[in-house]
Amino acid sequence: MFEQSFIIPPKSDFLLIFYFVMMAFMEEIETKELLEKELELAKENNKILKRIQRGMRWGNFFSIVYWLFILGTAVGAYYFIQPFIESFGDTYGSISKGVGGLQGVEQIPEVQSLLKILNISQ
Repeated sequence: MFEQSFIIPPKSDFLLIFYFVMMAFMEEIETKELLEKELELAKENNKILKRIQRGMRWGNFFSIVYWLFILGTAVGAYYFIQPFIESFGDTYGSISKGVGGLQGVEQIPEVQSLLKILNISQ
């Protein structure tokens, strides 16, 4: 009698097996649903990451175009303005030579007499 109390009757064996089969089946369904949700999330994340990567590529491209435009404009401006800069340099050089030549004008006797007449002291 002691041994019979621990033995499960045959009807309860079926119910116990049915219970475990149903739990395994339900776990399989839940696992499948979770995997499907994970797959959807992974696909959505992949789309978002591809958009981000595409945006970064376009950003890099436009950054390079921007700097090429800036450098090209600077070189083009220098090429266009270079004749004017050289002309200004030549003019400045000739004016400097002319001013240097005028400093010796005070030594001429006619200029000294003119300065005395005008009462301009040296």
